[in-house]
Amino acid sequence: DGSGHGWSGWGGFIEGDPGAVRWGFNRFDVFVRGGDDHLWHKWWGGNAGSGWEPQGGTLTAGPEVASWSA
Repeated sequence: DGSGHGWSGWGGFIEGDPGAVRWGFNRFDVFVRGGDDHLWHKWWGGNAGSGWEPQGGTLTAGPEVASWSA
């Protein structure tokens, strides 16, 4: 992104397209179907972010996401 901050370190591969949503100021969430067919989540909140968090389940396609806030 040119700012010196970015997403890296996936350590695996994803199946299908990722789902992404921005639901607040400086809040961005990405959801992917991992190579294990489970849902994975990562977020960024301005100055901090998470690692990839397993959400479980068994997906057959990439996730779709929607925001609950403007």
